[in-house]
Amino acid sequence: MRRKLLLVGIMLALASLPAAPVCAKMGFGGGMGGMGGFGAKGKKEKKKARLQDILWDKSTEGQVRIFCSPAAKLYIDGQLQKDPNNKRQLSERYAAAIKAGTHVIEMRRDGYVTVKKEITVEAGKPYSLNFTLRKAGQKIGGMVLVPAGEFIMGLSKGDVKWIRQKIGAEERFFRNQMPRRKVYVDAFYIDKYEVTNAQYKKFVDATGHNPPEHWKNGTYPEGLADHPVVFVTWHDAAAYAKWAGKRLPTEAEWEKAARGPKSYLYPWGDAFRRNQLNSDTGGPGHTTPVGQYEKGKSYYGAYDMAGNVKEWTADTYKDYPGNPFKDTFYGLVPPKVARGGSFMEAGYDCMGSTRFKVTPTSSDEDLGFRCVKDAGNSSAREIDD
Repeated sequence: MRRKLLLVGIMLALASLPAAPVCAKMGFGGGMGGMGGFGAKGKKEKKKARLQDILWDKSTEGQVRIFCSPAAKLYIDGQLQKDPNNKRQLSERYAAAIKAGTHVIEMRRDGYVTVKKEITVEAGKPYSLNFTLRKAGQKIGGMVLVPAGEFIMGLSKGDVKWIRQKIGAEERFFRNQMPRRKVYVDAFYIDKYEVTNAQYKKFVDATGHNPPEHWKNGTYPEGLADHPVVFVTWHDAAAYAKWAGKRLPTEAEWEKAARGPKSYLYPWGDAFRRNQLNSDTGGPGHTTPVGQYEKGKSYYGAYDMAGNVKEWTADTYKDYPGNPFKDTFYGLVPPKVARGGSFMEAGYDCMGSTRFKVTPTSSDEDLGFRCVKDAGNSSAREIDD
């Protein structure tokens, strides 16, 4: 009894601190995705990490749960957060009660690019943040080879049934991805990363092309050089690709590059992993630097083909041959197809088979692109731009 009273007293004392972490080894269960765990002390088998419901004053505090690298250092408003489990490094999952207001969450690690995220905390509201760090000096650019050959494109009725059993989404969301069929694609190179603001600015400066609508004084917002360029129409993307000596990918090329030789639903496999992409599940709610999700890259080595921003393709939107469901688009301009989902999309909208029909004159905060070029007789796995 005395031990229980002492534990309660300690927890209440910790809860009174404005940003004091209160993590434990049992309690709160994680969502979708394969996150690591602490493991119970003295046991050989590792168990999934679970966070105890933290004590927080819902009238003045919000609850923040952070998924982070165990080897990194976490700062809240410039103050280093100590490991609640008295380890040398932060645990992979961290929870804290933070006063309502705007706060800067920062993750640092030697040899990696520091990531900062600003969050506005509301009293009584829970938050979840996901941090993935990119190695410092990582070159943003280059293309990876997708060899010639057949692959399985689209979804079968069985695929749709399996997906619906897993996530419960309605069948209508997958109708334009049917039927599943074999498609042959010649060898090509695809950009390793989505086209960034910094890359697009070189095009704007060289050609006088109109910059995206949210840029000011002809340049992108501060701190977003390595983020994918957004608010670009299909015509903008095609113009950039031509200037760069490339082109936009066909739907088949894009899907093969994303799904790999085994036609996985996601670049890494068939299971959704919220910590391996920037989607509306676990993502920060905005674009992230390209190449940040190392575990989310495709079989061929292309990054962010699931999440971050949707990507324009060259093709005009049409129903697949043999699809019994007719998808009529009512508009004066034939739509183009965008792929890959974005930071605003649910997990099932970030699959390699997912198709979005978008008017080519449209632009949006979560719509960007990447380019391809024919490989010819080249067999190099990677090439420079």
